[in-house]
Amino acid sequence: MEFRILKQFEQLESYIEQVNALADQNTNIFGFLPKSAYKEQALQGKLWICIDPDSQYAGHLLFGGKPLSLNIAQLFVAESYRRHGVGERLLRELESYGSKHNCLSIKARVAADLPANRFWDKQGYRIARQEDGGKTTKRRINVRAKDLDVPSLLDLASLPTETMQSDLIVSAVSALETSTYAIDVNVVLDLTKERKNEDTIRRLLGFSLYGKGQVCVTAEFVTELEKHSSNFPKDPVLAFAKVLPTLPRVADDVLAPVAGELAAIVFPDRHRNRQLKDSDLSDLRHLAQCIHHEATGFITSDGAILRAQEELYQRFNIQVLSPDEAVSSTVQSVGAIPKALCISHEGQNLSTEPFVENDRKVLEEFLEHQGFNSVERRHILAAGVVGRERTRLVAWHGGSVVGYSSWGGDNLGNYRVLYLVVDEETQFAQNLIDHFIYKATIGLPDSELTLIALSIPLGNDLSRKTALDRGFRKNANLAVGIGECDLVKMSFGGYVTAETWKDFAERVSTAVDLALPERMPTFEEFSHTGIVLTGKSVSGVVTTSLQEAETLFSPAVFLCEGREAVVVPIKKHYIEKLIDEPKKQLSWLPESEALMHVEKAYFKSKRNSRLIQPGQLAFFYVSGNDGDKAVVGHGRVTSSRVMEVDSVILKLKRQGALDEADLRKIADEDGNIHTITFDNFRFLDLPVPFSFLKQNRFISGANLITAEKIPYQALSAIIKAGNSNE
Repeated sequence: MEFRILKQFEQLESYIEQVNALADQNTNIFGFLPKSAYKEQALQGKLWICIDPDSQYAGHLLFGGKPLSLNIAQLFVAESYRRHGVGERLLRELESYGSKHNCLSIKARVAADLPANRFWDKQGYRIARQEDGGKTTKRRINVRAKDLDVPSLLDLASLPTETMQSDLIVSAVSALETSTYAIDVNVVLDLTKERKNEDTIRRLLGFSLYGKGQVCVTAEFVTELEKHSSNFPKDPVLAFAKVLPTLPRVADDVLAPVAGELAAIVFPDRHRNRQLKDSDLSDLRHLAQCIHHEATGFITSDGAILRAQEELYQRFNIQVLSPDEAVSSTVQSVGAIPKALCISHEGQNLSTEPFVENDRKVLEEFLEHQGFNSVERRHILAAGVVGRERTRLVAWHGGSVVGYSSWGGDNLGNYRVLYLVVDEETQFAQNLIDHFIYKATIGLPDSELTLIALSIPLGNDLSRKTALDRGFRKNANLAVGIGECDLVKMSFGGYVTAETWKDFAERVSTAVDLALPERMPTFEEFSHTGIVLTGKSVSGVVTTSLQEAETLFSPAVFLCEGREAVVVPIKKHYIEKLIDEPKKQLSWLPESEALMHVEKAYFKSKRNSRLIQPGQLAFFYVSGNDGDKAVVGHGRVTSSRVMEVDSVILKLKRQGALDEADLRKIADEDGNIHTITFDNFRFLDLPVPFSFLKQNRFISGANLITAEKIPYQALSAIIKAGNSNE
């Protein structure tokens, strides 16, 4: 029997009454939803209906979600159509939809006493954890999840020739700048007028989305409120709006082309008939400003904009979210006890410290809540054996555990298992995931290739996304099996040069089903072709850029012929806020949040901004009377751009060492500042003094007052002088 799935509101509108009636008859399964909810979800494209060849209702799927994951609210199949694959077809369609929209998992809440659990098992939706249901039913709820497919690191079987496929491609842009979510006027009005979703709005404004998001407003937002507040000089809504961060104003002529495209998408009928209202034009300017400033998302209660969310994402790469989709619960606590690393995050403390046995009980409870059984908890908390101890770190927020990670101590040759468990509902989640992954990779032996097998809880989408951004890939075709693991990363400690390339390529070939070229590509070859990776036992070729290759093999540094670098001056107290120096004396006071970020931000005046380009090595020269007057380390430039100070404050201040006053002080008369982000930082074994740079004429007569570009020969000489084994 041929079935069709209806997704467009116009197609399925006549079925909504039937769906509502069926749901009301099965409240023991679904609970209760108001009738209006089905129409609202249908308008947003989140209600799908399956029909038979005679256009009779066969089943429906109701879902929602947020960035990275989808949540199934209802999956129902009419009794006469069961065992015809209707439910399976709806799920496969949703999984395809999720993959297309870069989601990493799909979740469903299923009461433990329902026979439907057998269906979910068969469809591959495993129990991630159990939770208590409502006080009335006193049910146990199975939170089921299925991870969607991600790019594979080594499986080239699907790549018979060089293709446009996404395998092996990693994020080659600044991946960790703060996501910016602009809120619509109607969202704040919901808060001030005490509408039905007041609690959701309060939570939205009370914490940062996913631990890395910044809630802000557009200049258009404030303008609109000022128009309606002329008779109310003490308007609390306007006062509230003015304390929120604001995206800089953009001229109307700049916004006009984008606003015109948006009109055809959001208000197609009124645009076609030239009947756009003033409120429509205001909405379009809101959206256009968000797109101009490359905001991550726009949070609104407006039905027309929500209905266009998929097309807006496809066309402009902006997430349009309802307040409910944008938020999840968060844990709020204060008073963290100073530990091995204690940072300040938006006025609160977050700390990490080595695991101690006195904390085992609270760690057991934390891991149990994350869905691990007793056997799994023993493995995760295992200390290793004498001589091969595992590193175990616990993250605390107040008196609560919010994260745990352990690695090392493995007796598996060049394999290392990394357990990473972070409560992703906390506002610190992104920081912790970054920090744990970084700590697990920086201590690798020099000139060795290590495969890091990552184990994370099912459905932890933020951990999964961050790992993919940092070069982890789906486990496939390993030369030696290490048991079931989800993601794996090839990490090489140290430098790769033309002289050591052959040894590096052999190590890669021995560890995985992958062959590298016989010689190291030059910088020009990397730029115009990339590194060519070939399957050994299966045919296929994949090419990656220099930045992508370094991400895959990080913390490796590829010193290819022709690669340039830049020397950047920085004051000692600033670099101490940016980089967690292993030898630095332990501080018992909260330190800069930037210490916990993998990707850092460095800010300077616009002078010589064109000298610095993504992919370069940035050598940091500690200047000033209190500095070492030497190059102390280097990082990889991930982005270099001139930005407005207000945008910098919204997106990157957390990763940097300067406060708002410092940023405005170095901005030009137009309020612009040069922003550099970098990752993969590595301290040199020995500081390279200013005298060495001067004697070898690596720097100009300006004596590093500002950044200076240096050629490959100077780069190599500084690396050799600063490393005892080079």
